[in-house]
Amino acid sequence: IKRTEDCEEYFTAFPTIAMHDDFLTYEAMSIEQPFSVAFSHLVHKDVAIFEVFLSLYFRPNNFHCIHVDYKASKDFRRAVENLVKCYSKKVNHGQIFVLTKNESISVEWGETSMLDADMKCHSELLGFKKNKEVAWRYISSVAGSELPIVTYSKFHNTLSQHLKSMSSAVESFRLPKHNERRFVNHTFDLVTSYEDGVKIREYKLPTTVNKSQGERFLNDNFTFQIFKGSRNVILSSEDSNFFINHPISHSLYEW
Repeated sequence: IKRTEDCEEYFTAFPTIAMHDDFLTYEAMSIEQPFSVAFSHLVHKDVAIFEVFLSLYFRPNNFHCIHVDYKASKDFRRAVENLVKCYSKKVNHGQIFVLTKNESISVEWGETSMLDADMKCHSELLGFKKNKEVAWRYISSVAGSELPIVTYSKFHNTLSQHLKSMSSAVESFRLPKHNERRFVNHTFDLVTSYEDGVKIREYKLPTTVNKSQGERFLNDNFTFQIFKGSRNVILSSEDSNFFINHPISHSLYEW
């Protein structure tokens, strides 16, 4: 908190790699297809880890949404807000911001609250995408306890090479049969199909209508498969928009 009271002094004491013009020029030459990336951060303790993340991955044209857990201490929130205040002075076409205390929720591991907090950042970042000169192409969900293990230029080039323009990266596998007990109290019809001779269990669910948001009514039910995987996904802006705004996504969320 003391170090971030004077932002110019802060970057002298805690330099960040992206603040050096010569480095940015070199990195721009090494990145294959320049585009902006968005990050959704869920933080609740250990502000030093988030501080190091920004020192490594902050770029002036990227977007960062930070959700501070409602249960976090006043000092922790102030430390994060001060840090973001300093980095805000370094943005160009991007944006970095902290959701207010009123917007924050109490996040519990393994509960729906983790998804809710991520959705809040997705919604805010999609709004910036519409209004900014440089629109972000992908969004990465990052926990406050995580640090990158590759350079930003390598991370950026990997996205460019493997995801092209509108694909997403999700690590998952079909739900194991012993995990189906998680859904025994949910309402759905089980549908069995075959894919390359392999029996596939699908779930049939009626769509819901949210009239307050003016959603288009989908007359037919839809079927889906359940996969198990990591919450650390990288979504394209198109998939993020589906995740937040599509009626089918809303139906799955309510289910």
